[in-house]
Amino acid sequence: MNNKLWLLPALSLLVFTLAGCIQPSPPEVTLQNYALSQVTLQGVEVNFNLLVKNPNPISMDVTNYAYKIYLNDIEFLNENRTGFSLPASDQKLVAIPVYVSYDKLFGTATAILNTITSGAKTISYRIDGTVNAGLLGATVATPIKASGTIPLPKELPKEIKF
Repeated sequence: MNNKLWLLPALSLLVFTLAGCIQPSPPEVTLQNYALSQVTLQGVEVNFNLLVKNPNPISMDVTNYAYKIYLNDIEFLNENRTGFSLPASDQKLVAIPVYVSYDKLFGTATAILNTITSGAKTISYRIDGTVNAGLLGATVATPIKASGTIPLPKELPKEIKF
């Protein structure tokens, strides 16, 4: 009977040792798409939709996510948001709305007209950031990186106010 008393501490030590060796996978973040949600004479609103996946068999808490969004290399948004819970092996779509005023993007009405009449058909975007998540007592971080172009309107606005 005394021979079995050592079994419980040995098994406990083994479980804690193995738990310390398990390295959780960070969340996976990809730009799913973007959508123009509102177009006015003063600007447009673009929703950037990020898909955040939890590849782990246990739930994780996204503690926060921070990002910067650039359009034509001009910083339009710099935010740090609180996170959310992400169930095991699940995903969540996170929408980031960005209002793009023509005056901030192009500077002046003349610059807007020159850009569009010169044949420019798109504006470039870039998203840089980080998603931080907690899992099994560890914090894991995933970079957010995406870039591409957004088409400009095919027709000039009738009136632009600044």
